[in-house]
Amino acid sequence: MRLLTVLGGQIWRDDRKTFWKAIRWRGMKRGMRRYKKFPMISTWSSLLNSTSTQLPTLLLSAFFSSSVVGFYSIAFRLLSMPMSLIGASIGQVFFQRAAAAKLQGNLSSIVEDTMQRLLLIGFLPMLLITLIGKDIFSVFLGEEWSEAGVYAQILGSWLLLDFISSPISTLNSILGKQEIDLFFNIVIIICRILSLVIGGMFENEYLALSLYSVSGTFLWTLLTIWFIKLSKANLLRIIFDIMLPLSNCFIILFIIIVCKWFLYFNSLILVFLSCLLLLSYYTFDYFCLTKINLICKRIQKG
Repeated sequence: MRLLTVLGGQIWRDDRKTFWKAIRWRGMKRGMRRYKKFPMISTWSSLLNSTSTQLPTLLLSAFFSSSVVGFYSIAFRLLSMPMSLIGASIGQVFFQRAAAAKLQGNLSSIVEDTMQRLLLIGFLPMLLITLIGKDIFSVFLGEEWSEAGVYAQILGSWLLLDFISSPISTLNSILGKQEIDLFFNIVIIICRILSLVIGGMFENEYLALSLYSVSGTFLWTLLTIWFIKLSKANLLRIIFDIMLPLSNCFIILFIIIVCKWFLYFNSLILVFLSCLLLLSYYTFDYFCLTKINLICKRIQKG
């Protein structure tokens, strides 16, 4: 801090005339008018988003025991942490590419490519969590945390849609639609409050989390459709281009369902089998998409 103060003083002493000459007040006014939505709208939107993230813990603690809050917290953290890290990395790259694509006129292709990658990464893990979350938590954390796995099963569909939509949510900022972000965050915080309060009034934590998950899934689905429409992307193309690798998900899910509910595999074997199938899925997707990209490049070259 002291070094910064000294350097700042030297710059002001030696170059303040150059500094003042470089300022263009008209340019600053134009910039303030052009980007006024960021301080006026985006700030409130971010505040509402942060508040809604903390709501479950606050409202669950108001209606239910501390064990319910603890199970929810561990389920949410373990599921959201890796998804947030991956989503944030993809989101940063997407923002840079989308901002450039807007000027070049090929924004739709960037959105389609990003959504395809997000679907391929997140679809199968979240569906596996939804099917065998209790088994996964009991194997890795112990039987006493199996209830957190049940909560994870309930939250799986919402977290999947959140994972797909969050990285591309910067589209609203890129295209100057920050008011949509604000409106969405107002609606979702109202729905979350109602979901948790209704579940609390009935003294049923499963009902509270189910309503919370269903409302979140529905709203994030609508937001995803909005992003596709806003960018003029093609939903059918997004699905069709990854139909082959994505179809493997349903084969894997069928195997897991048979092993769990018809062959009655124990949790350890079921989780081990799921890990092997998940690894094979990502391996196949990698080589399959690589081959598809090579074919597309050859076709484009003629």
